Amino acid sequence: MKGDKAFDSLLPEPEVVSSVDLFGVVPDAPRKPGRIMELAEARNRKLAARLFYYRHFFPLVKNEVVMKLMIQDFDLSPTRIKEVVDTLDVELGKLKAQRPDLEWFRERWPRMVWSETFPDFDK
Repeated sequence: MKGDKAFDSLLPEPEVVSSVDLFGVVPDAPRKPGRIMELAEARNRKLAARLFYYRHFFPLVKNEVVMKLMIQDFDLSPTRIKEVVDTLDVELGKLKAQRPDLEWFRERWPRMVWSETFPDFDK
C-alpha cells in the first residue's frame, strides 16, 4: 500500500534476543513486536484519570454504567479494565489527594471530552 515504507521507517528496529529464554527463543532472533511499556503506562494513567473523573464528578452513577463508558473510551474488555484498575492504587491516590478540577483534565488530555454533564453513552 502506498506509504507503507514511510510508515515502517517510523517504527523502531526489532530487539535482538541474546540468549535462549524459557520459551525457546533462539539467540540473535528478532523479537516479535510487542507493547511499548511507555505507551501502556500512559494509557493506564489516562484510564486512572478517566475513572477518577467519572467517580468524582458523577458519584451517583452506577459502576456498571461507568464500566460501559470505560469500555467505549479505551476499547478494552471489562476484565482488562479491572486488571489495570487493580494496579492503579498509587495513581488514583494521587488524584484523590490533588482533587483536580475539570480544567486540569482538559489541559492534560485535550482530545478527550471532560464535561460537567454526564455523557450519553448510548450514542
